[in-house]
Amino acid sequence: MKILGMNGSPRGSRSQTLRLVRAVLDGARDAGAEVEFVDICKLDIGYCRGCLVCYERGECVRRDDFPGLYQKMLASDGIVLGSPNYINSVTAQIKTMLDRMGDAIHCQFFLGKYGCAVSTAGGSRADEVVDYLNDVLQTLGANTVGGVGVILGVTRRRSCLRRGGPTNSAGSLCVPSRIKRPTPNRRGTTPRCTTGCGP
Repeated sequence: MKILGMNGSPRGSRSQTLRLVRAVLDGARDAGAEVEFVDICKLDIGYCRGCLVCYERGECVRRDDFPGLYQKMLASDGIVLGSPNYINSVTAQIKTMLDRMGDAIHCQFFLGKYGCAVSTAGGSRADEVVDYLNDVLQTLGANTVGGVGVILGVTRRRSCLRRGGPTNSAGSLCVPSRIKRPTPNRRGTTPRCTTGCGP
């Protein structure tokens, strides 16, 4: 079995999504699969022009790195898609790649393949990105086998942001306790929330 993992984070080696994609590939390798990794952001993939030539001829007229990547996808038994949450969706790099796959959707070229998705987010909705990517894999014809969404960083309740601070009057953060606590600002103080919305 051959598994292709693709990371759509532009953060390169600093990408937390990269770590998740590699963890899935490591698990597949340990189970005996042949694995390959592709960093989508290092490829030259242009936008879909909507010319519909891919429907007529089965190939894209654009000359860039997409056809080589597409052949790797078609030759794989399983696909791992990874993207951080960028404004409640995937990165532009992943979306650009997906938009070039119109004929794969209409011809169901991923029938018989397996897929899963991973995502990270600085505040929320990593699971929604996973759901979106898994839905795309299913639309292409693949059977999805799961996904992982991880929340990183600090999230603040909206009421705290409107009133100017991430802590309540007792100095407690207005975020769930599992989230990493922020460091004080440049003045050495942490803004306080006056709404009492903290724990």
